Amino acid sequence: MLPDGKVIARLVSREKEFTPVQSVAVVGEDILIWKQVPIPDTDLGAGARVLQAFGKGTFKLFRNMHVGVVGCSGTGSIVVELLARNCIGRLTLVDPDCVEEKNLNRIVNATSKDAEEGNPKVLVLQRTIKAMGTDVCVDTYQAHTFDKQVIEALGDCDVIFGCVDSAEGRYHLECLASAYFLPYFDVGVYLEASPDGGISQADAVSHYIHPENADLMLRGSYTSEQLTAENWYRKDRKHYETQRVAGYLAAVGEDQPAVMSINMQAACMAFNDFLARIHGFRLDDNDEFSEQRFRFVHGCYMNTKMGTERSPIFTKYAGMGDKSFLVQKLKDENTG
Repeated sequence: MLPDGKVIARLVSREKEFTPVQSVAVVGEDILIWKQVPIPDTDLGAGARVLQAFGKGTFKLFRNMHVGVVGCSGTGSIVVELLARNCIGRLTLVDPDCVEEKNLNRIVNATSKDAEEGNPKVLVLQRTIKAMGTDVCVDTYQAHTFDKQVIEALGDCDVIFGCVDSAEGRYHLECLASAYFLPYFDVGVYLEASPDGGISQADAVSHYIHPENADLMLRGSYTSEQLTAENWYRKDRKHYETQRVAGYLAAVGEDQPAVMSINMQAACMAFNDFLARIHGFRLDDNDEFSEQRFRFVHGCYMNTKMGTERSPIFTKYAGMGDKSFLVQKLKDENTG
């Protein structure tokens, strides 16, 4: 540790040769990252006002960060837009689906031509970022979270954003975040339309997960019953239908209402939370913002501090990286 608090690390081989560790991170309520690789030149016109807002040090960190975004639809496309406009150095985008006509009310920069041609969502966003001219490197994976290449790519990220609407997707991302000690921002929208054409519930929600605070299952974001149902839905549709009709499994795969302005609120809360934990501009401590929720029907914003209790499976295999049981089990999903 240097006098200014910066941390550097080296790997010493048996032959007493020293190899610099490329990145050192402290992942807690604040996110501290030190890179040991050449930092790109900050003379980027598109980033002039980002630099003006956050200063040279934070902007250099942005330019050298690798951020993963899983889910590139309603909230994910907005998160990607925000990251790219703030000149993040590298993005890894993950989504197995293609653009459909029903997506055009909420995917930023998607067109009717994309829907007609069935273009992959990740490639639509890659095309958009390239056209921006913000010098962002983009890797794309039209795949699921249990794909081996996706696991390797996300494990190499500094931060991940989860913009998925399934229990299984959230669980997979928590497994990766726990195994690799990654800061994980989860973006969610909960919207219920009433039979008379009104809206009975409309919540924009963002969660921040790190290795020492409560996981999403303990927070009630998803349940083990939902996880089981989605697993069977994907692996054996006939068994799922039989068990669902019998009342043993929850319903899966039903399209939910979508309002882009609510998606934007959720995405912006998560992105600004990310900025606050990187740059530290809040008056209150960051641990007061484990969950943020804007309730549109009630017209109120709430931020909540979560406890430190975690599900045993996440604590038992935390920080084990590629050797983690959680990672091995995800890879088994791809071959099973």
